[in-house]
Amino acid sequence: MKTIYLLETGVQRGRFHMQLDQWLAECLEQIGVSENAVILRLYEWSPPAISIGYHQRESEFDLEQLKTDGIDLCRRPTGGRAVFHIEDLTYSVVMKATDTNAKHYAEIHRAFQIALQQLGLPASFQKQQTDFRSRYEKPESVSCFTASARYELEVGGKKILGSAQRRFADTLLQHGSLMLSAKHKQLVKYLRLNEAAKRQMQKDLDEKTTSVEEVLGKVPDHETLKRMILQGFEQVFQSPIKQLEFSTLPLGDALTADS
Repeated sequence: MKTIYLLETGVQRGRFHMQLDQWLAECLEQIGVSENAVILRLYEWSPPAISIGYHQRESEFDLEQLKTDGIDLCRRPTGGRAVFHIEDLTYSVVMKATDTNAKHYAEIHRAFQIALQQLGLPASFQKQQTDFRSRYEKPESVSCFTASARYELEVGGKKILGSAQRRFADTLLQHGSLMLSAKHKQLVKYLRLNEAAKRQMQKDLDEKTTSVEEVLGKVPDHETLKRMILQGFEQVFQSPIKQLEFSTLPLGDALTADS
């Protein structure tokens, strides 16, 4: 039986979040939790940030415009494409991989599906798998949210939660973002693309993505949203939530000063 540990770190800069996610995945055995631990984080970003996939090029982005608008750019330890973290709720899960990546992907998203359905959002799994190799050849593929993978969550055929995975030996890191408002669609403003590609990406974002606010007409308060998500995890993993204190982590100098 797995044990879920909730690690709360509050609102932080993007680099802090990405470094911590990677450290948790690389150092799970040093943390002193049970062998069957599932470490869950729910976090937000300040200032807003664009996170890019491990192999994505920074040259695809207008760094001057990002600086002018006070938007961070950081690199995820996982793959995938760019996500604009503005009025979203990001999660990460670190656990020992005991099954296929796909099955873990589905079970984690099932927890969010339960939460969203409790909030009145009829979220369902994407059943088809996008050909990402072909997709990434297109200039408008810079955004993660313009295509859905199997088991990602959609509402009305539009993506609302996107995630990425990476294995560190036998430890799995999965993190992703639940879009709370439509502001993530402003990603196009920060891309170095020709006008035709920008128009196509904006069209894709408008037609293929949605947010909690667009569906419900409002965003539930943070505590309600958090409570529903935790209940979803408890139901899927059949485990109560325990608290893991950030101050107890043996981080040393793992997080850089400018995180």
